[in-house]
Amino acid sequence: MGDGEKRYRLDPRLLDFFLKEKKTLAVVTVTGLIYNTGMIAGPWFEGQLAQYLYDILAGSRAAGAIARLSLAYVLTIALVQFNRFLKRLYVRKFANNTTRRLKEEIYHHLMLESTEEVRREDTGALMTKAVADAESLAEGMRKFTTEVFDTGVVMIAYTVMLLILDWRLALISLVFPPFAYFAAGKLKGYVTGAASASRKSLSRLSDATVDRVAGAITYRIYGEEPVREALYEEALADYERKSIAAGIWQNSTEPLYLTISMVSVIPIFWFGAGNVTGSGWTSWSIAAFSTFLACFLKLATKSSHAAKLFNAVHKAEVSWERIQSYLGDTREIPRLVPAEPEELVVSHVSLSFDGRDVLKDISFTAAPGQIIGITGTVASGKSTLGRLFLDEDDWTGEIRYGGKDIREQKERQIFAYSGHDPELFAGTAAENVTFGAWDEKRFEKVLSDVRLNTEVTAASCIGEKGAGVSGGQAERLSLARALYSRAPVLILDDPFSAVDAKTESEIFAALRRDAGNRIILLISHRLAMFPEADEVLMLEAGRLRAGTHDELMAVCPPYAKLFALQRGEGGTEHEQA
Repeated sequence: MGDGEKRYRLDPRLLDFFLKEKKTLAVVTVTGLIYNTGMIAGPWFEGQLAQYLYDILAGSRAAGAIARLSLAYVLTIALVQFNRFLKRLYVRKFANNTTRRLKEEIYHHLMLESTEEVRREDTGALMTKAVADAESLAEGMRKFTTEVFDTGVVMIAYTVMLLILDWRLALISLVFPPFAYFAAGKLKGYVTGAASASRKSLSRLSDATVDRVAGAITYRIYGEEPVREALYEEALADYERKSIAAGIWQNSTEPLYLTISMVSVIPIFWFGAGNVTGSGWTSWSIAAFSTFLACFLKLATKSSHAAKLFNAVHKAEVSWERIQSYLGDTREIPRLVPAEPEELVVSHVSLSFDGRDVLKDISFTAAPGQIIGITGTVASGKSTLGRLFLDEDDWTGEIRYGGKDIREQKERQIFAYSGHDPELFAGTAAENVTFGAWDEKRFEKVLSDVRLNTEVTAASCIGEKGAGVSGGQAERLSLARALYSRAPVLILDDPFSAVDAKTESEIFAALRRDAGNRIILLISHRLAMFPEADEVLMLEAGRLRAGTHDELMAVCPPYAKLFALQRGEGGTEHEQA
């Protein structure tokens, strides 16, 4: 084997997946040994049946003898095949459990990565690694486990039988099968290269699929659907070509390996005939010749499978190389304990992207029970300010809750967030809001607070990405999720963008009435409720001005202008938007 195979075989992280299934593999070992050692019974019985038939035709044996031998053959093979059934069952169980563990580790790793790090990788590549590569690796491990017995053990058994029957002829006939392994080694580069190209192409196809589904309506509206269709078809055609190439290299090589191994049939017939006629190295009956030939044919077939196995391992190695950095992460995902109501202090926080200052020296304080309105002009950084508290971006300055840096309080649930993307998943409304922490009275209360109690129930079905509900309903489900949480600070980014003014007023009243000791950071471009906020933060080009609504109306012309435009006291409809 080359260096790649050695690394694949000996990597302790990969070995750990085998050790975790030691009980399952123990059953595989016992049944595999019984089944594959018992495989030599087939050639032996076949040789004896040929001899019995010859003896019956010659009149030296009664016809009933072959019936008894046949019954013994059937019973023996039944026992062997039963163990084969058990072995295959437990090998499949091993593969399924390994696939599950691989995917769990990949998902665990992604959960511990920062949002920015996850976003840096293409969605299609992540899908391929989390699904296709994990399954490909597990399949390679399954084939390896299967062939250790179905090829390795049974080939040893066949070899021993050949050596017992005629060790000289056995050594001659075993010359050619190793050339099949040599050919497999030579083809490794082609097999691995084709598999790698196929995986990369699958990642691109997955990206194209996600893009096509997510942007279908937009592309249709702007007449770009034919262009996206062409790009998708191009990605699909590329994957088809490379997938076929990978399949050809892996699957069509078996006849080559078998042909190489079968060259040994020539000396078997030549020298075996001499053994039967008494002029060879040993004296054979018809049964011995038939047994030797049958054993070698099965050994040659298994030899071709073993060479093919090397190619399967090479293909699995590609998947291992792609996903190994996602495995073995032993960090625990913390179980968050809701924090107590305390003061939130933001001091001199700044944030830059690509050399551009997005937030500049932001400072403010919020106390439990307060609603802080945050607004600003387009691209002023208000949504970015909201995401700061999720610790997604590399900001400077200090954000302290209860006197401690929020980055040192990973085990506490301080913030709940409802953003532009509701991030709903396929399930019931209750599952989307409560995440399994069911409290009927609390659920009904938050549903009422967001004015959804007459529109959805706990059992209402929600599709992936909020399919099945309107944009306003999805937005309010996300808001209900934040309210349902026990977090003492709620960050609500444009929670009213898809509701009418009456509903907005009712929801705000519920927030004011039921927020209790929570801090609510209300980020919005709609200012109708801001006169009722305890404080307003106005962002302009990343800089902050703070005060009550009345104070900003008096000293901050941009805020006063925005408020006036939205009340219809001047400006055009376009300007108000």
